[in-house]
Amino acid sequence: MGDHRHVVEELKHNPPRLIISHGMGVDTGAMTHRLLEEPDLIGIPPSQWLVVTAMTGHEIQRTGELMQEFALPMFQQHGVRYAQISRACQDGGYAVLSPTLHPTEMVMTGPWTLGHELTAVGTVPQVTGAKTCSYRSKRQPIEWFLDDVLGAAPYVHLMGYSVEEGKRIAEDRLHTKGGRRTPRHPLAEWTWDRAEAAGYIHHTLGVEWIRSACGFCCYANIGRGINELIHRWTIDPHAAAEALIYEQRALGINANAALFANRTAHDIAREHRLDAARELAEHHLAKARWALYEVRRLYWATGPTTPGGPAGKGPVWRAISKLASGTRDAMHQALTLTADASDARMEIDKHGFPRAWTLPKGDTYPTCESMLAISLDDISDKARDTFEERWFEHTDLAPLRPRQRQLELFPAA
Repeated sequence: MGDHRHVVEELKHNPPRLIISHGMGVDTGAMTHRLLEEPDLIGIPPSQWLVVTAMTGHEIQRTGELMQEFALPMFQQHGVRYAQISRACQDGGYAVLSPTLHPTEMVMTGPWTLGHELTAVGTVPQVTGAKTCSYRSKRQPIEWFLDDVLGAAPYVHLMGYSVEEGKRIAEDRLHTKGGRRTPRHPLAEWTWDRAEAAGYIHHTLGVEWIRSACGFCCYANIGRGINELIHRWTIDPHAAAEALIYEQRALGINANAALFANRTAHDIAREHRLDAARELAEHHLAKARWALYEVRRLYWATGPTTPGGPAGKGPVWRAISKLASGTRDAMHQALTLTADASDARMEIDKHGFPRAWTLPKGDTYPTCESMLAISLDDISDKARDTFEERWFEHTDLAPLRPRQRQLELFPAA
């Protein structure tokens, strides 16, 4: 937890009966605004509410501006308590970001951000049913915070899922915390979809409220989301540049790490002439420190995809270690020299990234691969505890180690 322990103690002394998880987007914005205008719809007075937001640290600037201009004054006017929190660190916990439950300023970044996790691993968010990034940056810290504040007290928990999100609503209804938590979904109860939520805000506040999302959200290019993505990146080129940088880091060590699965963020920025974002990203990359990495992967087998057929691809384990660091040009040179010394096969992948294969991936599973690659110098060395043991069950290729002569040959500029 952060330094604002008195906020938690204040809530424990006067616990709320109703919780609103406010994602700062159009859905929860419309839901909260209507309930403030018509509190009888929920049957609990605003003075007994607590609105809580967990910050990812990567919302576009306009989101904070909308909250500052419209949401905070509404909370003040109706006496609604508002807690701004974030995950405290990689290992867990929560941090309270504002010293008051009646803030006049938004605090959009906490001590931990989703980017810290992505950077250390060298990846980008993945389109999966689990939505791990949202779970770790939002749901977990909110649950820890509420458990601390409410203890065993019962509460009603409002979520801003629209009528179109039946699956998420059904899953949320299962989380009752032993009967303490009563989940409700007012937008669905009102049969409102996103268009109706946006229309309500536009009619009552006279503003276009954008969808809440990180600048590098991997779901932004799904369906009709591409238009929203281009709009967000146009009005906030720094958020777009951040997405380009995260993707650059990930693609350097994994050719399959495009932000949007079958399309890269770089492709989209180029196609839509987002030149300001591209220039900001390139300026950062040109000044950044780079590194040469050894990346090894173990591909486990799963059951045959057809009866009697070969084994399919199972889970993948990765080990990554830094061999040298310096300027981008120096690391290109280090890659070439180390590849020559290791008899590795040089390659330029489909995205134009260089790499050198010391052990190409096999055609059947289980199998393994090893390569040399360059990326930004902020990816953490990491491997499972049993990786080396299992690695040598499949190959006798020993890993490379950082060489002092490389570090001396290619110092930072």
